[in-house]
Amino acid sequence: MNSELYNEILSDYFLPFGAAKYDLEFKLHQDNDPKHNSLLCRPFLNLNNIDWIKSPPKSPDLNPIELVCNELKDFVRKKMIGTGTDASTSKREF
Repeated sequence: MNSELYNEILSDYFLPFGAAKYDLEFKLHQDNDPKHNSLLCRPFLNLNNIDWIKSPPKSPDLNPIELVCNELKDFVRKKMIGTGTDASTSKREF
């Protein structure tokens, strides 16, 4: 994923969801991945008055999704994937 795609996700999905569910009264927690802190995303977040909390990149103790991603990678590796189709199947099994 690059900063353009991340920005598109924020614009097309995150903002409408935040507006519908939380009346835009929320904080976004994201790690310090370059795409999250890019020259494209920072102005977008500021322009839309989105408060965000930074944490270090790839820090499972502060970013629980990293734990899930690591578990998924281990699960898929153990399945000894041979093709892209097999990877998709393993992800669904997980």
